Amino acid sequence: VCSSDLGTARFTGPLVRNPVAAAVFLDRLTAQDGTSSDVRAALVEALPRTTGPFGVAVTALLTEEIDASVRVAMVASLRTADAASALAGLELGLSDSDAAVRLTAARTAARRTDGVQLEESLLVAAADADATVKAESMRTLGVLRIEAAKPLIEAELAATDADLRLVAVRALARIDPAYAAGRVGSLTADTDPRVAKAASKALQR
Repeated sequence: VCSSDLGTARFTGPLVRNPVAAAVFLDRLTAQDGTSSDVRAALVEALPRTTGPFGVAVTALLTEEIDASVRVAMVASLRTADAASALAGLELGLSDSDAAVRLTAARTAARRTDGVQLEESLLVAAADADATVKAESMRTLGVLRIEAAKPLIEAELAATDADLRLVAVRALARIDPAYAAGRVGSLTADTDPRVAKAASKALQR
């Protein structure tokens, strides 16, 4: 059953939680039948809940999908896909032309223990022209504790954007508390109280 909640389509019901449903949804996704983008995104969103195999197919479809909202759903679904497919798909997502797709790929990478294998692409994404992608990528580098990201993240402690400074403090403290403590001291007096609080907390670790 495809229902709509606040304008977002979603497949529900016991049949969705059946591995066989994965093949059915994938057949529908590849059918050239004029299915709307909302429904196609809903088909993708349902795939992980089927517990059936879908990673290989979704990663292949990523290279062909025109609608960015569907690509966002595809990248998000890779959180539970097999390792090879997920890593390949997230690599594609991190270099996508759409910022929302890149952001979702960075966020999804943080939720996978093998996300560290995306180090190079995440370092590139942490220098993205889009501030939201940059912030999410730095956050993920922190979650995954990627040492090579320290210089890049440290540079953002001086960012004019307070949100970036905040993410930088937190990410650096996750990767290397001692390293962070030696570099965020001046931010305890930051004009943004969130940054000042995060810096003070980092000094106490």
